[in-house]
Amino acid sequence: AVEEVGHEVPRVLVHAIRTELGLLADAAYDHPSGRVKVCAFTGTKGKTTSAYYLRSILAEHARETGRPVPALLTGVEYDDGVEHGDSLLTTPESFELERRFANAASVGCEHVVMEASSQGLKYERTGKIDFEVGAFTNIGEDHISPIEHPTLEDYFASKLKIFSQSRFAVVNLDMDHVDRVLEAASRCERTVTFSLTDGRADVCALAIRNGDCGMVATVRTPRFTRDIVIPTPVKFNVSNALAAIACAEALGISEEGIVHGFEGVFVPGRMELYPSASGKILGVVDFAHNGMSLETLLRDLRETYPERELAVVVGAPGGTGGGRRTTMGIAAGKYADRIVITEDDPGPEDVEDICAEIARNIQAQGNDSWQIVCDRAAAIETAVRETDRPAVVIVTGKGEEEC
Repeated sequence: AVEEVGHEVPRVLVHAIRTELGLLADAAYDHPSGRVKVCAFTGTKGKTTSAYYLRSILAEHARETGRPVPALLTGVEYDDGVEHGDSLLTTPESFELERRFANAASVGCEHVVMEASSQGLKYERTGKIDFEVGAFTNIGEDHISPIEHPTLEDYFASKLKIFSQSRFAVVNLDMDHVDRVLEAASRCERTVTFSLTDGRADVCALAIRNGDCGMVATVRTPRFTRDIVIPTPVKFNVSNALAAIACAEALGISEEGIVHGFEGVFVPGRMELYPSASGKILGVVDFAHNGMSLETLLRDLRETYPERELAVVVGAPGGTGGGRRTTMGIAAGKYADRIVITEDDPGPEDVEDICAEIARNIQAQGNDSWQIVCDRAAAIETAVRETDRPAVVIVTGKGEEEC
């Protein structure tokens, strides 16, 4: 204890406050991850979509077994069976995170599906969580700045920590540096791999085709081979679906639970489709917030709609370093026919400066079909109004907001 203004105030001296916060939070809620099965996704892109896909599969399983629907913790929203709302952080701080698990356990949830961000892993917000499944979707250069991760190595090593706490590992064989990821995953009880193209994977797409309601993938797992409808028109979401299926395979979910789990699934802000009444314009809202995500999105849309113009509304956040302005500008410049640059949570920085930096990177790709409209609503209106032939109009970054 320490004496302060005539009173003794208790204190505990620690060397690593973030580590100890995780320990105290876990103890305060009686280690709730020991009472629910926590399934976590980490990766540069695809975490949110994969989490919603897996939750939908596990919700089908819950209906089969008479349990409550699984809890969900993503960068979009949280739903722990007791409380529901919009998320402020992809992976919240330790006490909130452990409370969410405790809430889920209190109402009888069997599973919790969550995103594990690199910051959450690095700073031990998840430090005392037992993950039933830890899934690594992919790795790319994002969040590299003095404000977030100083180097790619720091970013990568932070994400690899997930396997030190996981019973089962799920790994994408299509990702860069996969050998290192598999080595880290080898400490787990079992590793389930997935791939769009590699037949050696445990969960593999044997064929992919466009269907009336989305992509139809012929999926092979260790237990079955079935056609599964993934309700989006782009191939990269098939990879996210395979990630969810691989997690379900590790958990021993039934074949019918997996196949029917995709029926009616909806991921807020991810590949939301808004076709015009005439069919001339297909609007797409997607939270592509880094160059890797945007390039994949535009490349797949180009492949799916080769005859249509691709018009994109793009911005980058402030206060996070300038890396995304470079990568988003490069991706848009390489693949988009028409670009409207606008604001996307500028924070402490000037919107015009952010937009000008994106524009320089677009121009560096030899693309001069861009304009800056700083007001976001006006930018979206401009992208739609100036369409003069069949087009896909893509709005990236933040989606619908409450006023």
